[in-house]
Amino acid sequence: MNKQFDASLHASPSRSQISPAPCVGLHCSGADGSQWRTLFARMSDETKTIAPDLIGTLSRGHKIPDRPFTLEHEAASIITEIEKLGRPAHLIGHSYGGALALHIARARPDLVRSLCLYEPTLFSLLKAGNAADGSLYSEIISLTNAIRTGIEEGCQEFSAQVFTDFWGGLGSWQALSRERRCAMIDWVHKAPSDFDALLNEPDPENIFHEGIPSTIMLGSETHAHTKRIAEILASQGKLAELKVLKGAGHLGPFTFKESFEMEVLSHIRTVEHRCNRRKPRLG
Repeated sequence: MNKQFDASLHASPSRSQISPAPCVGLHCSGADGSQWRTLFARMSDETKTIAPDLIGTLSRGHKIPDRPFTLEHEAASIITEIEKLGRPAHLIGHSYGGALALHIARARPDLVRSLCLYEPTLFSLLKAGNAADGSLYSEIISLTNAIRTGIEEGCQEFSAQVFTDFWGGLGSWQALSRERRCAMIDWVHKAPSDFDALLNEPDPENIFHEGIPSTIMLGSETHAHTKRIAEILASQGKLAELKVLKGAGHLGPFTFKESFEMEVLSHIRTVEHRCNRRKPRLG
């Protein structure tokens, strides 16, 4: 475990009065909270961390929403968990989890210390964009329809493969272990709901609260869809910084894990330093 990260947050004489803000990890579609295990292991024991499993994961019974699904529905339990922490938290999100973090930041900015997001898939931003953005938006609708049709026709494995190969590249499905394929087949029923929520998030413009420092990351070898979303988000946020993970695709937090985690730790360390520097010292 790397303890260097939080040690730098307590270098001042007021160490006893300052503790790092908690961190909340929001995983991508098809994964679960364990995605953040190694990242959180790099933080000190003084940092509170939570990595909730989102709706549709095994721990929640693979339950599928029986109503039109939105990010508001997904966010409800997460907001409750953050409120229990008693102070604003750093939200770390990947893909669907990144879009969820943005929703929470707009709905409850009082709960958010900062945002550190890797390719948040807020596809509704493309719908509100230019003609080229509209074409990218339409491609995601086609992808969603293909996955949904496969499920409706009883071809869950086909739908899971379409989803996996789209995000990971052709051959990604074949590269998965048998255990992981089975897990994706069990989960894929939730995929259309995730896409519906991302495609139809209302009022996507100006989603940043100007007081929330944010880092938006993307891979240099990623999809045009997520690259464009990252660019739009970076242009909207007054305190947003855009970073590129060289050589990575959409699954960079898995395939370039160490580089990604170092960027996240750097983001949090920088935000904590700035926030603590602004606090008046007592005594």
